[in-house]
Amino acid sequence: MIPMNKKTSVFAISSIFLLSMTLPAPSVAEDTSFRCGNETVSVGDSTYVVLKACGDPARKEKTGTAGAAKRDRTTPGQKTVKGASTKVEKWYYDEGYGGYVYILTFQGNTLRKIEKGGRGR
Repeated sequence: MIPMNKKTSVFAISSIFLLSMTLPAPSVAEDTSFRCGNETVSVGDSTYVVLKACGDPARKEKTGTAGAAKRDRTTPGQKTVKGASTKVEKWYYDEGYGGYVYILTFQGNTLRKIEKGGRGR
């Protein structure tokens, strides 16, 4: 063992602290699949597949639209719409006491994101 004096130990602690500050923080990863009962659903699945596998969610929430339509004026007072917008919905599946609440985000009828929320009730 190497003997450390006060100066060396302060330097070592400072170095470790500075090194830990420069390391990237762990990121929160989104899940790509969700297990409900004996079934598993994945990002890219349709609302039909999720409902068939998992049943009705504890809660549904409409959060808006994605890909808002662009509007052009062709003649004074008349508008045309280019592109299409799709509805965005969040479905909440509560695994109960001790489990988590999973939040499934749909854009249109396609599962786009799976997140783990807080603890269930």
